[in-house]
Amino acid sequence: MAAKNQDVRVREVMARDVVIVHPDDPLSEAVSLMFENQVSAVPVVDKRQRCKGILSTTDLITLFRKQSAGSVEPDELDQFTEDLADANQRGSRLGRRQVAEVMTADVMTVTLEDTILVAAREMLRIRVHRLVVVDAQQRVIGILSTMDLLEAFSAES
Repeated sequence: MAAKNQDVRVREVMARDVVIVHPDDPLSEAVSLMFENQVSAVPVVDKRQRCKGILSTTDLITLFRKQSAGSVEPDELDQFTEDLADANQRGSRLGRRQVAEVMTADVMTVTLEDTILVAAREMLRIRVHRLVVVDAQQRVIGILSTMDLLEAFSAES
């Protein structure tokens, strides 16, 4: 990357192909989408594509902890998420949950013109692994992850 890190803009390093879900989507379908696309989070948008929240593996871990009322072992969580992805087909109560019931509604966003340095500082401040990139109307246009930032920072010589 030719520019110094403080000059690099989010638009230069963000992921543009974003899998999205809606608040009223079944949780099981959203989890299936996350599996199929190998992503750890999906923005939640309204009918106008405006960001209303995010559904992440952290939200699923929180749900699992509430369901199991105990500690979380990695293999148990894997089984839980697989079961959750299949739950809609079995008609279980868990499968009928909507994304809005589990998502994180308070989402930090950035714009195309924000610098990656500002974005990185925000991620550290609020302790998240990704920020949703939005336009002036709060419509989702991308995702900026810690991996995107690491790649950008390591590319500079």
